Amino acid sequence: AIRKELDSELSILDVFDCPSIELLALKLAGISAPSPIGILHKQDRPDRIPLSYSQERLWFIDQLEGSVQYH
Repeated sequence: AIRKELDSELSILDVFDCPSIELLALKLAGISAPSPIGILHKQDRPDRIPLSYSQERLWFIDQLEGSVQYH
């Protein structure tokens, strides 16, 4: 739709790199947009990630009486 309406080429990477419509509009206009604040960086994950309360509950029910009702 952007290509058709604005006669401008935009890659999928550009769409995901611009977290707001304002930054996407600046990208389309060819203006250098400021880098967004709060970019998350990949963090190392521990070998064992703790279960959520819901996962613990399902595990407990499965160990206690089986989890036929959840299948």
